[in-house]
Parts: sequence; C-alpha cells; structure tokens
Amino acid sequence: MDRLLLDARRLRPRPLARGAAAARGRPQLLRRAVHHARRRKRSAPAHPHRRLRRRALLLPRRRTHRLATLRHLRPDRRRLEHETRWQRPEADHRLRCDVVGSLRASVGRVHPLRLEQARLLELRGLHRRRRGSQGAGPCDHHRRLRRPARADARWWSAGEDLEPAPGRRRPPLHRRMEPPGGPRSARRGAAASGRPLTGSSARLPTETRTMHPRPPRRHRSRPLPMLLGLALLATAVTSTAATNESPTAGDLLRGHVEVLAADAMEGRLTGTEGERKAAEYLSKQLADLGVKPLRQDGYLSPFEFTSGSRDTGSALIARRDGEDRSFVGADVVQALSFSDSGTVSGELVFAGYGIRVPDSADFGYDSYATLDVEDKIVVVLRYFPEDAEGEARATLARYSGPRFKAMTARQLGAKALLMVTGPRSPNAGEVMPMTFDTAIAGSGIVAASVSGALAQELLGADRSLEEVQRGFDDANPHVAGFAIDGVEIELTVRLEREKSSGHNVLGVLPANATGSAVGSAAESVVVGAHFDHLGRGDGGNSLARADETDAVHNGADDNASGTAAVLEIVRALRDQERRRDLVVAFWSGEELGLLGASAFVDRLDDEDAPVGPVTAYVNFDMVGRARDNRLSVQAVGSSDAWPGLLEKANLLVGWDLQLQEDPYLPTDSAAFHRAEIPTLNFFTGAHEDYHRPTDDAHLIDYGELGRVVEIGERVVRGLLGEEERIAFTPVAPKRQQGGDRDSVRAFTGTIPDYATEVSGLLLSGVIAGGPAEEAGLRGGDVIVKFGAQTIANIYDYTYALDAVKIDQPVEVEYVRDGERRSTTLTPRARN
Repeated sequence: MDRLLLDARRLRPRPLARGAAAARGRPQLLRRAVHHARRRKRSAPAHPHRRLRRRALLLPRRRTHRLATLRHLRPDRRRLEHETRWQRPEADHRLRCDVVGSLRASVGRVHPLRLEQARLLELRGLHRRRRGSQGAGPCDHHRRLRRPARADARWWSAGEDLEPAPGRRRPPLHRRMEPPGGPRSARRGAAASGRPLTGSSARLPTETRTMHPRPPRRHRSRPLPMLLGLALLATAVTSTAATNESPTAGDLLRGHVEVLAADAMEGRLTGTEGERKAAEYLSKQLADLGVKPLRQDGYLSPFEFTSGSRDTGSALIARRDGEDRSFVGADVVQALSFSDSGTVSGELVFAGYGIRVPDSADFGYDSYATLDVEDKIVVVLRYFPEDAEGEARATLARYSGPRFKAMTARQLGAKALLMVTGPRSPNAGEVMPMTFDTAIAGSGIVAASVSGALAQELLGADRSLEEVQRGFDDANPHVAGFAIDGVEIELTVRLEREKSSGHNVLGVLPANATGSAVGSAAESVVVGAHFDHLGRGDGGNSLARADETDAVHNGADDNASGTAAVLEIVRALRDQERRRDLVVAFWSGEELGLLGASAFVDRLDDEDAPVGPVTAYVNFDMVGRARDNRLSVQAVGSSDAWPGLLEKANLLVGWDLQLQEDPYLPTDSAAFHRAEIPTLNFFTGAHEDYHRPTDDAHLIDYGELGRVVEIGERVVRGLLGEEERIAFTPVAPKRQQGGDRDSVRAFTGTIPDYATEVSGLLLSGVIAGGPAEEAGLRGGDVIVKFGAQTIANIYDYTYALDAVKIDQPVEVEYVRDGERRSTTLTPRARN
C-alpha cells in the first residue's frame, strides 16, 4: 500500500497514562503521525499525479484533524517513533471519512470504507527490535489487521480517483497480510452476504515486489496500538479483470437514476408508456433482490384517475342585426380544460382582465365594480395588466389564473366565460391550448378560449381590441368594463374527461425473526418513494422556461433519486433479521395529487387489505442534491420516537440534520399521516432545476445520495427490529404570533382529498386541534360553501381562503351522509 490516511481526531489518552491534564478532559494531545518523526538518509519525493484528489466527508463545526500517514519504508530507513499506549476517542465522536488518491500512479480504484459501528477495524503493529538504521515494514503493521466480531462494513462510492498505469500489474500481498483463514475464507463470507470484499478481506496489491521488505523473523514482541478512531480509509484495488469488479453503492445508485431519468422513459408521466417502462424496470429490480410481490398477480397495483380533458367539438354562433355567423375549429374557439359541458346563450359583457382582488389583500381592484353580469356571457382578457409594476403587478398576477377568473364570473351569476389573449400580451391572438387539468370536478361554469380575430368580430367595427386592452393595461382600478351592444351569442362546449390507469409497484420482504407473526397478522413497515414525473410538462406543474417547452422532464432528483435510494435500502436489509414485514412501495400519481399513495392507504382498512397493520412509513422525495452536509427530515412530529431513532441512526453517518415537525407535506407521506400512521420524509432541498427539463442524472451527487441511503437504512432497520411499535402523535397546529395577521394566508386545518370525483371539497381528514376540528368537521365531509363563496372544487376553496380574515368566524356549509349542514369556522394565522 502506497499511502493510508487515518483519522486522528481529538483522541484522548487514558488519564493514568497522560496525567492530570487529560483527566480534566482537555484533548490537547492529538494522535501524532505514527511515522512522521523519522530521520531518513535520503528524501525521496512523492510521485505526483495530476488526477490526484481528496474528498472529505466531515461534519462542520469540527476542528481540523491531523492525519497519520503510513508509507512504504526500506530497511535502510531509521526506526519509527511510536506511542505505546492506547488512544481512545471521545464519547461524543462523529465519523470522519477521507477519500484520497494514492501518491503512486499505478494505483487503480480507491474504495473507502464506511463504518457500521465504532472500531470497525483495529490496526495493531508488531514492532520488531531492530537496529537504529532499520525501520518496520508494512508486513509488521498489517499482519494483525482484524475486524471485531459482528462489525459490518459497507462500501462507499468514491469513483475512480486514479487510473492504473498501462501494463502494470501488482502482485498480491504477502500471505502474512491476508486474513487468518486465508483469502478464500474472506471471499466466501463476502459472497454469502452479497457484499464486496472490504477491509483486510480485500487483497491490497502493492506496486512492485521490491518495495516490500522481507517478512519479519518470528520473535517475542509486544502489541503496538497504531490506530484507534472511528474511520479507516483503506486504499484497495480490485482484481485485474474488470469483469470481476463488484459495483459500489454509488455505481448502483447511478445506474438506477440513469435508467429512470433517461429520455427513453419520456418523463414517467402517470398513465403513459414512460410510466409503464419505469414500473417494469422497478418490478425486475425487486425480483432480482428477492422481494416478493405484494399482490398475487404481480408487483403492479393499478388505480384509475382522471387524466385530462378533450374538446369534442365546441362552437360559437354570433347573432348581429338578425344575421347568424358560426365559428368552429380549435384555432378559433376551444373549451378550457376546467369547463363544464353544455350550451348557453346570452348577451355579452366585456370585463377587462376579469380580476377581482379580495378585500383582505388591501388592494382595491375589481373588474366587475360597475358591471351587472348576471345571466350574461363575460368576455375577459388573458393574463393581467401588461403595464402594472412592482407590488401591484405581483398582486394582480396572483389572482389572474384562468380558474380564478372563471370562479369569479360564476360567483357573480354569469352563464359563461370567454377568454381572449390580447394583441399586447404574449401569444397574442392565440387560442389557449387544452392543457391537462389535475382537478377531477369541473369549475361549475361553461368556459372557452377564443381567438383574437373572433374577439374583434364580437366587439364590432366601432372598437379595436388593441385599444381596449391598452385602456386596461395600466392597472387603473377605475377603468370600467362595458356591455357589447347589438350582439348575442350561443356557446356550445363539448368536453370529454378522459380516464386512465396508473400503477404502483409493491413488494414485500416478510418478517423472518423467530416468533414473528405471518400473513395479514404481521405488522408492517412501509418504505417508499414516488417514481412518476411530469412527462413533457403537460401536467401544468412544469416550470420550464420559454425555450424548454415540449422537452422531456427527466426528473432525476424528483424522484429517481428517492426511488434509487429505496432500492438500495432494500438491498441492504434483505438479509437482515426482521420482526415485521418490510413493504416496498413505488408510487405513481404523486405529481397529480398523491393518487397512488392515497389509493393504497384507502384500502388499509378493508378486510382484504394487502398488508397487516402499518406501524410506520418512511418516504424519500428529492434526496439527490444535498448541500453543505444538510439533510432535512420532515414529519418528525408524527411520533415522539423519531428524534431518538434519527439521532442513533445518524451517529456514524454524520449528517447535519434539519428536523421539521410539520407532517402536512405535498408528498406521499401526507396520505399515511391522515390515516394516523407515523411518517418520515427525507428531503435534500429544492433547486433551480426543480420541475424543469434540466433535472438530469449527471447533476446528482451520488456520494451524498449514498449517505442518505445509509441513514435511511439504519432508521428502517430500527423500525423492523423494535419490539414495540412506535406510537402516533397528533400534531397540533402552531399559531403564528405577531405581524400583520390579515396579510397571512388563513389556516383552517382541513385536509383535502384530491383523488375522489365529487362536486365540492371532499375532506380526507382534519388536523387535530385545528379550526376545522373545533368546528365539528371531519373526514368524509364535503364543503360546498365557504363564506360567500360556492365551492365546486379544490381551486374554489383555495381562492376562498384569500377572502377571509384571521380570527373572524366564517359560515361553512357542508354535506355529511347526504344531509346539508352548516357550522362556523374561525380561521387562524398560518405559520
């Protein structure tokens, strides 16, 4: 071995050996370099290599640690200085790992070891009593490289730091450096466990045979402690045949992500061919890992959902001066995706941008202030005033969504809504495309988009659409709309909602501990991640820029990273003893509203439920882009047991954990929390590539992703081995203190159901201690009116919250068991 970097962090000697200073807990004496203080007759400079690199995985807020260095020594070198007593680490140790390339160009691949428990490897050297001109060779210091009982080593991804010199092969170590049972014994153990050889079980070839001194003579010697610490990084080179190399954890993670985030997967949109390909890949991976299908008919678990809307023939007839003109075609008139189907007729009213800002926003803007639109058809401009600036622009943009405009017109009694893109706006004169809409229910009003030419035809020759738009573009709230006299229209919208099937991928590793329950009586721990994404951005959630339209959204971080992490956690746990079943779940439909996870949770109470009682759910969503050693762990408040489990699991991994109690998250864990199941969600943070086509596999940090796998594995392993199941803890909402309460979004404590087709807002549950629970609402209720706002879908409810004031009671009407009821709810300030 050319060079070995060893951790020498804050080592504290025994008090009796180092005196009163050490007894007082002053770790001023660090482990000195074992072979640092030596005299050499002639200094041989280290051979440089331009690709040499070092990477340190180290918790912040730590002192700089010294590294002891082992190097090859020739017999003519001076005797090594050493210390003869044990060095012990502090009790509050944290793991340090250094990945370093060799100083010799002939070294090939560098594999650092991660530790599963303290003192994984203990390196003891036998120092021979030699003349002063002789030094101890590597055989002396490696012959007693041992692994303590029950220690479990795991490979860590370091990549290829140095390429081997062409044509150079290195002989194996001297036999005295092999494990006590010989090389075959170590390889048999590694093969049985499915893990690559680690530590002293891996052969460590040397550069040339002449670099090693002869094996030492047998003689009486005393042990010399050379390394006691929490991290040992051993440079190891695999066998000369590349086909015999065992893939590292980083290689496996990279492989999964690159497959799932490839263009061939077409963005993995739920219900598409890309989702099917991804599901087949995951099914094969589970089969290769020995995971059994959860269902009798295989790994795939289908669920039905509304996948979109299709215009089957909308038309508009304009009557002016007794003459009818008909307009048809998708480039002239097209239904909006949230429209109701039907035929309506009436007079026309032009309402500017059709924006009505709630009073709670303290911004006086109302396009309908001087208009009576009841039983009329309203024409509005798309977007918001083009010349608005600063805070006014931001406020108007918030209430400029097509759904909000349709809801506002419906609330004022309008029969229908026509939307036109003005000549001063982007996409001037174009009909709005039929985009996918995630809402299952319609908006409660007939709505369509018309071309600029058709809008000009409706205005007549006396008005110019461009001049009309210019009058509304300065955001002057006093610019009034007007009635379009002399014309009446008949609008027909034919909209067909399309149904599709998505597929979860579900498997199980049954409990195998002695005395464990089996079948439906066995408790379960579920570990999961969603594998779907946005396709080409058709779902409306894309944040693609103008030059990225219609590009495949590969979703490497969201959420191929979480999917890969779950696969590798399962690989690590498949041979472990389990008191409970481990259910492995890959969800689809998360991007459309937690559809797959909700479908699974809704069946947990059925008599033919596919699993037994679920004790906990651990979720991984966007875990591939960690920065500054920070890892967010969310929903910690769902059980009092989580902080202790996380602290224990993180002991040797060394994340700077950011614990967040709030379990009400926009990810699959929320579906389990509403069923009162303790949940955790691992998350490394958002980034500029979120929901964009640029979220690609090469941007993933596979080293950090491997550390997420490590802490996740420890958490899940703890859940599988605990004698008692962890208890669910309801999370009471926190009340915000101080500030402008009316400017804060109201908090009601309702948990909407996104997956059920119903007119209104179906509640899947309410937050314990929240305003909704205090008002008597519960899961299964359907809110149909909130204050003055009629509720037809989740969007209406979202907009209605803007109109309420904090701590002022609101009348709520809801349907329970077919009976319409009412109650009073008092919103609070949201954190």
